[in-house]
Amino acid sequence: MTAKATRKAAIPTQAAPPSIESLERLTPERVVELGLTTHTASTLKKKAQRHQIHHHREGGVPTGRIYFTREDCAKNTAAEAFGPVALSA
Repeated sequence: MTAKATRKAAIPTQAAPPSIESLERLTPERVVELGLTTHTASTLKKKAQRHQIHHHREGGVPTGRIYFTREDCAKNTAAEAFGPVALSA
């Protein structure tokens, strides 16, 4: 032993990892299967292609696969509750 005490290097603390549900990517078919929407899978795909609903794409906008997170589904459900905005003339 040496006369001086040796210190161990401090291990940096890491933030808690995000929950699995927030990272989960759902296909339109899986969203319908879980009952997270009232639409069909084909309607979800069409609305996503037209950028009418919240979604994510993997691989680029024109050809990318469409995915939804649970947060996207919650936002879409909230938007459906209000319906389309009517503009007065």
